[in-house]
Amino acid sequence: YTRVLKAANPVLSGPRHRLRTLPDQMPTVEAFARLPGCRFATRCPVADPACAAAIPTLREIAPAHFVRCSDACGEKAAALVEAEPILVPPAADKGSEPVLVLEGLSKHYPGKADWLGRRKPGTDAVKNVGLTVRRGEFIGIVGESGSGKSTLARLIAGLETPTDGRILVAGEDVTRADSKARALRLETLQMVFQDPQSALNPRRSIDHIVTQAMEPAGASRAERLERARSLLAETKLSGELLERYPAQLSGGQKQRVNIARALCVTPHLLIADEIVSGLDVS
Repeated sequence: YTRVLKAANPVLSGPRHRLRTLPDQMPTVEAFARLPGCRFATRCPVADPACAAAIPTLREIAPAHFVRCSDACGEKAAALVEAEPILVPPAADKGSEPVLVLEGLSKHYPGKADWLGRRKPGTDAVKNVGLTVRRGEFIGIVGESGSGKSTLARLIAGLETPTDGRILVAGEDVTRADSKARALRLETLQMVFQDPQSALNPRRSIDHIVTQAMEPAGASRAERLERARSLLAETKLSGELLERYPAQLSGGQKQRVNIARALCVTPHLLIADEIVSGLDVS
């Protein structure tokens, strides 16, 4: 686990490699005691058939340092990480119509009045932003806390109304949130929120949450369950979570549900607000 965690550290220069993740999931409490071999065999990238057949023998590899692992010193794991193929990112389709265009986008919050009625200065959360995103393109927005990253994301998603400027989605002006603009946004873009705790409805089960986008089309219960299982598998979650509620999940599981919900309708544009801050190498 530690070696995979270390390998998940992004390389900022030189050839880029696909980030290593751990496969499968930890067994449930019920299944844990029934496993004949190593409890971690299904997740270990260097496990062999012997690992799953019987619990490895406890052996001493250093004074007072005992382990139950055939790769205790990590030679196989290190070689596997080093052999990770170089990643060639997909190229943006420069000839296609932009999925998103921002023109002079600004958001000003007026200041509040104090107890004497004196109004305080307002805040420019976003000021004169121009941006174009095409199919296949990944754009990262970097800034300190309070610099307006989340406000910009909410403006694009239609959760805030801009003070100035225009927002074009698939060539259509959606700056003002009328019914046509809302329908186009629902078809085209989805947002994964930074805080999954407040983004998930506590009164809905996970299967209903991740397939919420299928409701307007009148999808059947069977269709939604099938899609929910597929989405949970994509985000490395067990199908056993389908009938649970957000309060029964860990923070990382909630974030994966948050991601799964956004992927339900295969959006043309995905807006991600610091979505991996609560995830591990699973």
